Amino acid sequence: MKIKLIIGLVFCIATTFSFANDVHSIVFEEYLNAFLNGNYQRAVELQNEQLTTAFGVQAMEQSANMIVNQYGKPETTYNTDIMEQDQYKIYIRLMKTTKGYLKFTVTVDQDLQIAGFYAAPAPDPRKKLSYVDKSAFDEQPVQFGNDGWELDGVLTLPVNKESYPIVIIVGGSGPTDMDGTVGPNTPYKDIAEGLASSGIAVLRYNKRTAQHGQKMSGIVNEIENMVDFEYVEDIFSAIAYASNLEKVDNIILAGHSLGGTVVPKIATTSEGVNGIILLAPGIRRLAEISLDQNRYAKDYLGISDKQMEQVESFFSLILNHELPEDYPIQSGITAKYYYELDEYSPLEDLENYDEPVLILQGEEDFQVTMEGDYLPFKEKYGQNDNFTFISFPTLNHLFIKTEEGVFHWTDEYNKPGFVDEEVIVSLSDWIHLHY
Repeated sequence: MKIKLIIGLVFCIATTFSFANDVHSIVFEEYLNAFLNGNYQRAVELQNEQLTTAFGVQAMEQSANMIVNQYGKPETTYNTDIMEQDQYKIYIRLMKTTKGYLKFTVTVDQDLQIAGFYAAPAPDPRKKLSYVDKSAFDEQPVQFGNDGWELDGVLTLPVNKESYPIVIIVGGSGPTDMDGTVGPNTPYKDIAEGLASSGIAVLRYNKRTAQHGQKMSGIVNEIENMVDFEYVEDIFSAIAYASNLEKVDNIILAGHSLGGTVVPKIATTSEGVNGIILLAPGIRRLAEISLDQNRYAKDYLGISDKQMEQVESFFSLILNHELPEDYPIQSGITAKYYYELDEYSPLEDLENYDEPVLILQGEEDFQVTMEGDYLPFKEKYGQNDNFTFISFPTLNHLFIKTEEGVFHWTDEYNKPGFVDEEVIVSLSDWIHLHY
């Protein structure tokens, strides 16, 4: 029987939604998916004659291009409301885009044809952040990186300050974008705006896997070291970029999740880095984290005892480096990737590091855990004067509030929220204390 393995430190989560299994909903889903995926011919086939007269294939394509250019590419669903009016069902779907939010209104008639379609920008449905003062900073797009692999990013710069430290955010595993987008949540953006509001600059950027994922997939077998290619080259480029900014006086590397695993080794080899922030860093080997996540979710996923034995045997082979390097684990990841990451160990990499280090952890995090990562980390370095450890009850892997003491899974990342204010205050206070 084939076993579906959970790969540890999963940060980019696919978002799925379901409705009551009625035919109107099925037509709505097919139509909107066709529109969003560029299958305009199929979308038009689902329309009634009256709508098609005004909104044919050409008009639909022009409309889709205008939406993307002006309002951003739709990414994830925020919510969907359903209304009934006479013999029509009206679906109102709010979606997060790369630039904000869009509201799609789709009407399905009694003949199960699309009788109306409308798209319009929508305000951010989430609450206003108390720790963000938009008048205190400016944002500007930037681009840096190796030729052919340039990355888009955003600089969030305090206004009316002669100098400031800058935090470079290094994202977690997978194709993580500059905002750290997961479902409707953008934790890296929250952190950037919160810190900039208190006089601290932030550079955040798309990971190479996010911006050049398709290009990477075509040459994956040619990449000598995937960790270097995915992380290291671009982190050094970000450090070089930040060091040339006029008002920057100190550079702090802030790694989240798998980024927090990689950052310590880089910081210890770069003279341009003046300190480290680790946000839920995995200090165990990736195979250990993956195995523990499978154990944690065993009952939830319906993994039998026999299957669990096979899972444990599989990860044991990875831990002992007994699988061939080219053995496929999942799309784009082989056993070699696990072996390369074994070269990164914050516990060992920071032994001789004397610059300030801040470690933050959500106590309800099921991916990077208190018992497996944070407490062993604190036990080793908690007495060192240059280390600061802070954990937060009720916060998850995104540093967003969640329910305490329950089983957690990736579906909670689809609930909208913000990085908790205590996290922003802790980051800001620590940075101002040291820089």
